[in-house]
Amino acid sequence: MQDIKNALIKKLSLFTEEYPVYDEAVEQGMQQPCFFVLLLEGSQSREIDCRYRRFNSYDIHYFPNPGSLAPREECELVAERLYSDIEYVTGIKGGYRGT
Repeated sequence: MQDIKNALIKKLSLFTEEYPVYDEAVEQGMQQPCFFVLLLEGSQSREIDCRYRRFNSYDIHYFPNPGSLAPREECELVAERLYSDIEYVTGIKGGYRGT
């Protein structure tokens, strides 16, 4: 699961290079705009033979620029781009497909 999280962080870092990506609780000084990645839950189900299918739910928060005149619109534009940009991510252990 950590490999997927790291792959998401790497992909988000390339998404917009000047925006920081956080994956742990941030104390004071969080720079906005930024992304925050959090693992929500994971599960595993048995498939055919010795194969398993894993589902890992991640929450990706986007915090818009605090001075933005239309923060909701900015979030919607970023979300629209993210749907296609993070569908496929590559980690150290292989490739992953998001749904």
